[in-house]
Amino acid sequence: MEAPISLSEIRNAIAKGKSHKAPGNGGIGLEFYKSEWETIKTDLLQILNTSSMYIDGTILENQLKGIIVCIPKHAHPVTIDDYKPLTLMKTDYKILIRIIAARLRQFLADMIHPNQYCGIPGKSVFEAVAAVRDAMAQAEIFQKSLCVL
Repeated sequence: MEAPISLSEIRNAIAKGKSHKAPGNGGIGLEFYKSEWETIKTDLLQILNTSSMYIDGTILENQLKGIIVCIPKHAHPVTIDDYKPLTLMKTDYKILIRIIAARLRQFLADMIHPNQYCGIPGKSVFEAVAAVRDAMAQAEIFQKSLCVL
């Protein structure tokens, strides 16, 4: 986790981002990073590797700020409940977060309880449903009380 960020990690994080998304308060969208990769890659690598947010965990005030927009949930919104709030963060922040998430993903299996299914590569919600079904069947066979949360 403490190794410097590599160009391949940045490139993968940019490639995994969806195009045509709002750029946040920085005004620079993912398309810029994709189209200008050869021009900016060295500078971006240096910025991300010297970023106080990544190196020592200090988050600058402007990195904490996003733009909150409310997207209608359906065609004719009337009340506040008819909107879904979204926070638009800066694209460079999203790239760094994707890199950190990719690094953490390789440790998830060791960090998360074996009965956890959400967010674990290779596990499915259907396995969780099967585990609950099996526990209920077991309780019924042995006539034991069971509490499912």
